[in-house]
Amino acid sequence: MRRNGEMDVEALVQQLARLRRRAARQQRQIGSSPEAWQKWSTTLDEIAGLTQRLVASPAPDLESLAAKFHAILWLIEVNESLLDAGDLRRLRQFGRDLSALASK
Repeated sequence: MRRNGEMDVEALVQQLARLRRRAARQQRQIGSSPEAWQKWSTTLDEIAGLTQRLVASPAPDLESLAAKFHAILWLIEVNESLLDAGDLRRLRQFGRDLSALASK
């Protein structure tokens, strides 16, 4: 039986996946109009808010912890946040290791 925290994390991960697909579709249209850019930007704001909710939720297992990590990494990559190439490479390696543990 799943605990509430586990179901919450799973639901948030599913919502994030839908929003990321939407953002990918919208990103292809950014150059077409200022409104297209605004829609994409609004979707990214939704993703950031949802990621914050995900990070604030307890991680009941390694799989949930890995999902949190990947949500954070995705935002860092999309926003090109304050990382150099080495930092990003190390974070990606950490994420692969975490995912490998979570899938055992």
